Amino acid sequence: MRLLTLLALMLALGVVSAGGASARTQTHWIHFYVHMNAYGHWGTGCHVPGKGDEAAYWDSPEGYCSGSMEEGQFLHHHFAHSTHVSWRWNGHGGLSVGGTGWLLKGLKPHNWFTFKVFDGSIDGVSYVSGTTAAPGHPDGPLYVTLTSKLFYSGIQRQQGQVLDLQGYLRAN
Repeated sequence: MRLLTLLALMLALGVVSAGGASARTQTHWIHFYVHMNAYGHWGTGCHVPGKGDEAAYWDSPEGYCSGSMEEGQFLHHHFAHSTHVSWRWNGHGGLSVGGTGWLLKGLKPHNWFTFKVFDGSIDGVSYVSGTTAAPGHPDGPLYVTLTSKLFYSGIQRQQGQVLDLQGYLRAN
């Protein structure tokens, strides 16, 4: 009788399952953080695609920024200081961010507060962010900090940005 009671308790707690496999799915969230610059000596700034030197601002319907990595961390991937990075957005909320060995694609709101990664690749492994928890937390979208920067290239005033992404990704 004790054995049956113990087995019933173990089943209720999910320690064992009737089918022999775990009844719960484990999700492993990995901390992700990058700090990228696209202004001054860090890159060519931010422009509206197809419009020459027209500056792209955070509230522009679309834009492209080209710059350099300052710092970052994700597992064993080395985000080398001063390596090329870029990000592109469109009027439908699409955002892609990437550099050597990595690319994240997904959606952002107009205010750039979050980034929901639906298609990411880092060192050849596919990753996604969550969508249900708070930004920057496991099972939530990446938290975004976007800062505009004005700089001068010679006598020409240009628009640039600093983009930080922080949160958690999981293998897809």
